[in-house]
Amino acid sequence: MENHYTYRTEWSIEDNCFVARAMEFPLLSAFGVTRTEAESELDLVIEDVLKWIEEDGEPIPEPVTLKEYKGNILLRIPPATHRNIAVMALNEGVSANQYITSLIERNIYCDSISSFISKLENKLQTCNDIIQKMNFVNAEIYKRMDLLTENSFTGQEEQIKNGDRICPYLHSKDEEQLII
Repeated sequence: MENHYTYRTEWSIEDNCFVARAMEFPLLSAFGVTRTEAESELDLVIEDVLKWIEEDGEPIPEPVTLKEYKGNILLRIPPATHRNIAVMALNEGVSANQYITSLIERNIYCDSISSFISKLENKLQTCNDIIQKMNFVNAEIYKRMDLLTENSFTGQEEQIKNGDRICPYLHSKDEEQLII
């Protein structure tokens, strides 16, 4: 039986698997190696719970997505906040209701944008780390190419030892050796 409950599935570091939850049943969860597996398990759990609820004669929770909303919210706020909202709404040339609605909508979108930006920053940091490592490797390659070029044309005593894959710096025996 297909249900229309609202699922949220996320990776759990602690459990090392995906965990699926239904918003309408906050105490229920199911686990799986994949998202699909966790959600399929949650389907089975909810199916059983719905049978038990029905047997006990309790009301079955309505899926959030199927509820009809009137668009009215009764909101209690401190008088000073109410006054500030009225002033800000007048400055914007809208009603207090329109002003509050715009604040809520902006905040909803800001949260999703903020989450996206945070993920993007993490990816950029990872890329930056990789670029720094690549720059280090490139610098080492250029040093070794210089060494090869100087050794092959000048006939200096210090040669590249291919057998043990060690490349000494040219000018001082005290400097560190690079392991390739």
